[in-house]
Amino acid sequence: MGVKWHPLVIFNACETGVVGPSVGGAGGWAETLLKREFGGLVATTWKVLDDEASEVVKQLVKLSYKEGVPIAEALRQIRSERGGSSSTSLAYLYYGDVMAGFRKARVKKLRKVGA
Repeated sequence: MGVKWHPLVIFNACETGVVGPSVGGAGGWAETLLKREFGGLVATTWKVLDDEASEVVKQLVKLSYKEGVPIAEALRQIRSERGGSSSTSLAYLYYGDVMAGFRKARVKKLRKVGA
């Protein structure tokens, strides 16, 4: 799946971004997914508040997918806006190309056959 589609993986649960010991790499989920050519991983490094975690991911999707902001920049903006009131948004890390974003799907117009 990673090689063909390069999906972004978002783990919105506590401590999913914690990396294990690894020589020359990130380790854990990040290393595993990036080796399989997934587009990136957004995950947390400590416990997060459920309601706020949900809002962080909704805002991330809005900024990066709907508005075209690169994923790393969208996460930086969210952390900047929300970081002063709670540590939940600060728990999120992005593993991947800092300039990566979503491409809009190209839709081909279908010709009517036999018209």
